[in-house]
Amino acid sequence: MMTERTLRVLEFTKIREILAESALTEAGAAKCRALVPFCDLPEVNAAQAETEEAAVILQYTGGNPMIGFPDIRPALTICEKGGSLSAGMLLSVAELLRAARAARDALVTDRENTPILRGKAEGLFIMRNLEKDITDAILSEDEIADRASSELMNIRRHLRGAQDRIKDKLNQMIRSAAYQKYLQDPIITMRGDRYVLPVKAEYRSSVPGLVHDQSSSGATVFIEPMAAVEMGNELKQWELKEQQEIARILAALSAEVAPYARSMAETVELLSELDFIFAKGTLSRRWVCLSPKMNQDGYLHIIRGRHPLIDPEQVVPETIWLGEPPRAASGGKSVGGEVNRSKRAPQGGGGASEEADEPPRAGRGGKAVGGAGNGGKRGPQCGVEPSVVGDEPPRAARGGKSVGGEGSRSERAPQGGVAATEVADEPPRAASGGNSVGGEVNRSKRAPQCGVAPTEVAGEGFTTLVITGPNTGGKTVTLKTVGLFTLMAQAGLQVPADPGTELAVFEQVFADIGDEQSIEQSLSTFSGHMTNIVQIMREVTPRDLVLFDELGAGTDPTEGAALAQSILTRLLHIGVRTLATTHYSELKVFALTTKGVENASVEFDVETLRPTYRLSIGVPGKSNAFEISRRLGLPENLIDAAKKLLSSDTVRFEDVIANAEYHRQVAERERQIAQEAGKETVRLRDEAERLRREMEEKREQTLRKSREEAKRILEQARRESEAVISELKRMKKNAAASGDASVNDLRRRLDHGIDDLSEGLKQETEESSEAPKTVKPGDRVRILTLGAEGTVLAPPDDRGEVSLQAGAMKFKAPLSQLRMTQEAPAKEKTTVKAKTGALTRTVSSECDVRGMSLEEALGAVSLYLDDAVLAGLNEVYIIHGKGTGILRSGIQQDLRKNRHVKSFRRGMYGEGEDGVTVVTLR
Repeated sequence: MMTERTLRVLEFTKIREILAESALTEAGAAKCRALVPFCDLPEVNAAQAETEEAAVILQYTGGNPMIGFPDIRPALTICEKGGSLSAGMLLSVAELLRAARAARDALVTDRENTPILRGKAEGLFIMRNLEKDITDAILSEDEIADRASSELMNIRRHLRGAQDRIKDKLNQMIRSAAYQKYLQDPIITMRGDRYVLPVKAEYRSSVPGLVHDQSSSGATVFIEPMAAVEMGNELKQWELKEQQEIARILAALSAEVAPYARSMAETVELLSELDFIFAKGTLSRRWVCLSPKMNQDGYLHIIRGRHPLIDPEQVVPETIWLGEPPRAASGGKSVGGEVNRSKRAPQGGGGASEEADEPPRAGRGGKAVGGAGNGGKRGPQCGVEPSVVGDEPPRAARGGKSVGGEGSRSERAPQGGVAATEVADEPPRAASGGNSVGGEVNRSKRAPQCGVAPTEVAGEGFTTLVITGPNTGGKTVTLKTVGLFTLMAQAGLQVPADPGTELAVFEQVFADIGDEQSIEQSLSTFSGHMTNIVQIMREVTPRDLVLFDELGAGTDPTEGAALAQSILTRLLHIGVRTLATTHYSELKVFALTTKGVENASVEFDVETLRPTYRLSIGVPGKSNAFEISRRLGLPENLIDAAKKLLSSDTVRFEDVIANAEYHRQVAERERQIAQEAGKETVRLRDEAERLRREMEEKREQTLRKSREEAKRILEQARRESEAVISELKRMKKNAAASGDASVNDLRRRLDHGIDDLSEGLKQETEESSEAPKTVKPGDRVRILTLGAEGTVLAPPDDRGEVSLQAGAMKFKAPLSQLRMTQEAPAKEKTTVKAKTGALTRTVSSECDVRGMSLEEALGAVSLYLDDAVLAGLNEVYIIHGKGTGILRSGIQQDLRKNRHVKSFRRGMYGEGEDGVTVVTLR
């Protein structure tokens, strides 16, 4: 069971309050506020599964499927004891039944991915009849419906009659001249549930009746006239009967509820639990969370975790891992004297490789040789540019060698010309084929070298993480993020992190964070922290997580560092997962030289004096005290004097850290630029591919529609031709044999023309020829924009436009839109000759009525349309001119009623526009 202090220090109590705000009911909010982490893996997984199902349903439905409900358990207790509920309580019962019905309808479905919530919803008590009985009888807390019972309806009918009789009697008195002079105001009012009249005090004896009240000034007395007293008594009796009937109805409904009181109480509990679960799901959607994988091995791996209490616009995602399960090393050798730890760090020679989302790999063939007293720990060496790639942990290097002399610990700094690589989001892997040879005391823990990223001891992960860096750099936020994520996950809450995040189940989370100074208890900062640490060391077990903020601070730095190192060593030997923040260089060295312990640092931009809040595991941080002091204006001579007081080893160590951190940040920026450029390239490629597909689809769609439209037009033309021929046959009943031959010849010509057009539609392009370079008057050309043929009237002008005539219309078109035709020029006007018996008709495709009156024009158009139908024309042009529009409007109105007209439209460009009406005949 987590202590209340841990929950408060890690701000889990704030999370519970935010969670409670997402609940619909007070009962659900109470469960949210009582939430505590579980310590058993099956319980944690079950709670996580509930939250995931709620998030799935919220995503599917777009909102919370539940509705609010009251906690009616006190009312149910009254029912069980035989008591009668008030109207408000019974309405609350109906609200509960409605909420249960809504939840059951929403959750008991065919969905297979929400079995837990479905099982809970199936246990809800539903009784539609009882719900309906209550809602039909009770309108509100203060009003019972007339239909609640026949007796109540009868009582209220008599009640209204008694009220009307009293009001009628009193109204007669108000309107009576004899009483008007006695009244203060001609109104009827009420005092003590009795109808009264306001009478002037001096005329009190003039109005016989009962005095029920008097105004504050004494000028008015409120009298119930004797004529209305008996009526008032009758009204009172009906009111008493009404109250008795209402009490009987409420008792009957309460008795109807009583047998199901226990089931309803269980439903309240189930609905409260569902409300709590959906509050967890709502919080997950709000913070963009996911369910982490849980383990019992103490392994933590948070990928781009975001502290939920920090503004989402400002929070910096962090990738942290701790306690990696051991992995086997390949060919790693460690040869040393008395103590050879062989913890590997990057080596020289080879270029580090970068692969996102993978743990570091071991180095191959690297050797470290130290003499007597050679710690053999490889630190950053000359000229290396450490880099961070993909937020992944470091990998080992290939082929690097480091040789240290007597008394040298051989902590390697980055070496010549190779960029060390840090790869995040994955824990380190064991080393492969590395050789480490040390002297008398050879720990051979490798720190960053030429081209190699730090990695762990062959076959081991680290269980202790020492986080260093400047103040306000985000070290405490990192501790709280790890602790809070652990508590949230164990409580069944999802965490705001990226997929792949894994967390461990701990029995206890101990946190020594914040200022523990207490004046009341006479505790200094150091004493307050040490009191907590003593309790932690007394209770901690290998199944716990410990978080220390500024371990050993508040006292002499040398003693504090030694004490901190002793505490971390003890926890390391016990096997406790530990995170600690510090400024002490001794702890940085301790992390570099001790297997199972790893350094981490938070970035700080010295130029802007602002932290970046990014965490880098495998690289110790620098406090930057001198640089910050210089930027803030501390005299240079004071800074130089302070530097002289540092030992040469300390200066070199800090310079190595600074150099490695600088080059790592440079490489990180370059990696981000390259990553963004790669994303932009992929985006542009995808956009180009999408546009290409869209254009291809539109092209195919256009061609398909064009073919379908052409086929439809041709088929319509064929049907119209058949209709014309049938009409001609009927008209020439007595025609000679030669007439039949003419009709048959007409049919053949129409069929032949349709077949020719159909054949042309099978081609993908209408014409493959190129535009002519020039044309001369009299040439026949095809106008592509109109899909029609025309005759050239004049050669191209300076703008390349050609004067053309198509039918009666004259216009201009660009030379590029013309194609030469091989056909001989046709007549300007299309005519159809139809021979019917002894009569042969020649009908033009145009009817010009310009200059006529409207009446003359309508007659001419009517006769022309008859002739056009007999001649078999399908489309004709009525030329009426633009003018005032009277001819156009009158003709088009008449066309709507003409039985020969199928449709009509205004002329297009090249056809005369508003001066022509194009008519399609049936």
